[in-house]
Amino acid sequence: MTHRLGKTLVVVAFLLVFAPFFLRGEVVFPYDNGIEVGIAPEGLEDPTQNRNFSDIGLVYLPALAHQLGSDSAGWIATWNPANEMGRPAMHVSGLSKAFPPTWILSWFVRDPLHLYTWLGALAVGLGLLFGYLLLEAHDLHPAACLGGALFLGLGTFPLYWLSFVMFLWSSAWTLGLLYFVRRTCRNPAKRSAGDLVGVAFTSYALLLSGYPQQTVWNGLFVVVYTLSELLRTGDARTRLRSAARLALGVALGLAAAAPVFVDLFAIAAASARTSADLAFFQAVLTVFDGPGETCAYVARLFDAWLWGNPIRSDYPLGFNGLSWSPVVACLLAASFAWTRARRLWPLQVFVLVAVLASLSTTVFGLLWKTGLFSISRFHPLAGAFVPTALLAAFAADAALTAERRQRLAAVGLALALAGVAGVGAASSEAALVPSAVVLSGATTAGTVLFLWLRSPRVLVGLVLACVPLFGARLPLTRAPQDVHLDSPLVEAVRQNTPPGMRFAWVANPKHVLPPNEEVLLGLRSIHTYNSLSSRKYQDWVLRLSAQGTHTLGRDFKSITTPASLVRNPELELAGIGLFLSPAPLSSEVARPLEPSSFFWQPVRFPALEAQVARFERTDAGEATLPLPLSGAGTLAVQRVAEQDDRLRFETTASAAESLLFVSQEHHANWVATADGRTLDTVLVNGFYQGVVVPPNTTAVELTYRGAVHWSWLPQLAFALAGAGLLARRLRTRTLSGSG
Repeated sequence: MTHRLGKTLVVVAFLLVFAPFFLRGEVVFPYDNGIEVGIAPEGLEDPTQNRNFSDIGLVYLPALAHQLGSDSAGWIATWNPANEMGRPAMHVSGLSKAFPPTWILSWFVRDPLHLYTWLGALAVGLGLLFGYLLLEAHDLHPAACLGGALFLGLGTFPLYWLSFVMFLWSSAWTLGLLYFVRRTCRNPAKRSAGDLVGVAFTSYALLLSGYPQQTVWNGLFVVVYTLSELLRTGDARTRLRSAARLALGVALGLAAAAPVFVDLFAIAAASARTSADLAFFQAVLTVFDGPGETCAYVARLFDAWLWGNPIRSDYPLGFNGLSWSPVVACLLAASFAWTRARRLWPLQVFVLVAVLASLSTTVFGLLWKTGLFSISRFHPLAGAFVPTALLAAFAADAALTAERRQRLAAVGLALALAGVAGVGAASSEAALVPSAVVLSGATTAGTVLFLWLRSPRVLVGLVLACVPLFGARLPLTRAPQDVHLDSPLVEAVRQNTPPGMRFAWVANPKHVLPPNEEVLLGLRSIHTYNSLSSRKYQDWVLRLSAQGTHTLGRDFKSITTPASLVRNPELELAGIGLFLSPAPLSSEVARPLEPSSFFWQPVRFPALEAQVARFERTDAGEATLPLPLSGAGTLAVQRVAEQDDRLRFETTASAAESLLFVSQEHHANWVATADGRTLDTVLVNGFYQGVVVPPNTTAVELTYRGAVHWSWLPQLAFALAGAGLLARRLRTRTLSGSG
């Protein structure tokens, strides 16, 4: 078998998974969104709709849609006015034009559903490519390269999480970075500019598109892998030279990602997420009550398909995409038969630490105390996905040349793990699927046969068969017209919400018009679903609702106490133009709109902006606006132009200093100007945006200026570097051809 054939089979497997639904014009979306827009009752959806992946509709697709359709003054969307009283736009997880693949694809694909699907396919494709190239760079047999690449790109974990494309980007760019590390360490005398650019770009892309906590796990593995490679590279001087080149490449990648992360760190610092305790992060772990439950957990890792298709919402067990499959699980166990294979040691140690952290809350707690694992909840075994796949591939390669004693040990270890999994499956209360049990037994037997016979053909047959039998059955796709992004309810909310104003739920049904879908639906609300919502916003919510935000400020779905709205001065500033409430509201707050009492119109419409003569200003950049506004000496002001990130007002040229109030959350990146002068912006009443207007000023402009605006500079730099490398390569080929 040759590497050309191996790469061809990788392409064939990729097309086997993606060609069918691309040819049908389908998109990746795990449910039809009917409940969310109010056209389907809850509890009646079929099992192919899985709302365990609801973040695609609540976070990822809205972020992408905002980039594609925002009314922004600049080249990139930077401010989202649709929810949370306005907030900075999302620029991580590869869902922003700051990420080059997203920006480039957005030139050709304008629909967010199709663009998200193409990004997922691209992430899988790059994972397959870099996975194969990395294993090939380690001189593995083509069959082992094929098996490793297919598990990395088309295994259960990546295709189960196809709806969460940032998980796929994390793996793909990590593999690319490992590949360029390998090339740099393997040829220390060759100072390749291409490898340096490769290290820089993959580091940069990993930061912009990967899931942050997964990126930390992968980054730690890159460090372990790099040290292992350097220790096998020449003398100390050679190692130092290679390490310096790698450090330079990573530093360039970090610098390129800085425009995004300068803003992100400021947002994170203003949120409550940094105060999460250990229990918050340990929620991802499975708690075991005795050996039986531990064995059952091993059984799910060994083969989650024993109980049916784990992507379906009627799957009887809890599942998070972590299943190795019998082939990979047996190879992982067999890897410990080759105790003298030193190149396996770093992989084995990393995987074992992840296994221990997933089984023991004590070990997990020790890792958490380092501060590296307190970004978000992420399972340790998911963090070790890349080294797990590489270890299986290295084990498969070692099996091809193993001696009889090693083969006996490998078969024994594989059968021992399969036995533990069998005991766990048999003790499970959930019913097993007979055909899946047969399939699991057959693939286990096939892997044992490979370990004993050392036949590349057996391995190739196994890994190729696993693609249609397992991975290809996981993607949840549907026709784009079956994803409901409009409804009579949505249209009624649009029609009854005055321009520029927001709607607010009072006693919201569980899923109807959930926070963050406003961008997709053309609406605005006061609600949010955002892990990094500011403490200011969380405190502001308590002014309207006795029950505030949930999960460290992540979501605010509804005002839970209608009585708190009565004679609440905050309603004059909040910009709420429509209440949605199944329960009656006080006549002092709102009156029902016919023909449905579900819609409630405020008795007094709020001010979206106001210029006042009487206010109190502090030296700390804050101002207090007296309420009601009628007692603050209001002056005439008009919003004459509005974009998401730029607002223009005609103001009254008063003789004294005045305050311009804007009904949105205050953010330091909003810059106010008038007649070429920069004006002072202030925090109004502890939450709102304000501008101190000098005397005799007739116009004020507010512009959001985040550091992310400069993301085009590293994109240009990488484009020029890539063009230069390509030109040099073409010139070299031309000269060699003419010679």
